[in-house]
Amino acid sequence: MDIAEPNVEVSPSSAKTSPKPRALLLRVTKDAATKQYVTVIRQRTPLVPIKLTVDLGQRFLWVDCEKGYVSSSVKSVLCDSTPCNLSRSGMCSGNCSCSSIREPGCTCSHLPYNHITRTNTGCELKDDVISLQSTDGSTSGPIVSSSNLVFDCVAAFLLEGLAKGIEGIAALGNGFVGLPTQLATAFKIPRKFALCLSSSTSSSGVIFSVMILMFFFQRLNFKKDGQGRIKISTVDPYTVLDTTRNPLKIGQTNRPKLVGYG
Repeated sequence: MDIAEPNVEVSPSSAKTSPKPRALLLRVTKDAATKQYVTVIRQRTPLVPIKLTVDLGQRFLWVDCEKGYVSSSVKSVLCDSTPCNLSRSGMCSGNCSCSSIREPGCTCSHLPYNHITRTNTGCELKDDVISLQSTDGSTSGPIVSSSNLVFDCVAAFLLEGLAKGIEGIAALGNGFVGLPTQLATAFKIPRKFALCLSSSTSSSGVIFSVMILMFFFQRLNFKKDGQGRIKISTVDPYTVLDTTRNPLKIGQTNRPKLVGYG
């Protein structure tokens, strides 16, 4: 992956960001071939649309940087910088010495994961511009932008098993490199989001940054930090219930409903 850019320390508080929106909106569609849920963000300079598979359990937002990633605003995240430490990377790559890991060329590294193929790979952490649709909750608002969206810059082979045209993973899990935390930090909005998915491939759903994550199931046991014992996946075409830890009876007239936190 050959992307020329300066090595700088990126601080979440130093990002150039549009005026605070009330909420953000991402439209979600269902891919007919893979049954994966797909959304589109606009990233880079100049801005281009990027198709991402929505992954509710993925902690790291990652994008393919091997196939034509061109941007004048992309930057590497230095090892031991604030974003690197917040991402809990624990790894560095490039020109690193024992005396200083904050020198130019010593960059933050990650091991992003593909839940479909159960594979991962080492990559650098980078940041770039992102542009999203805002909303007041009832109508679409202006497009808003942030200059520092941190993401894993991966090799193209990690896209294997994802829907056609996909360029990465929109990670909605806990963690600094996930979309909910980054967008909440950049736009100064609550770190909570709602997710409404359509079972049809001909109609769309939405992700928007308000209140709580709402699925189609009664309240189950979720802790305030977002950790729970029920696995809900937007990548696998089923939901895993751990009956050894959280017994659940599902009757014909008493179907469960789930409310959790992002």
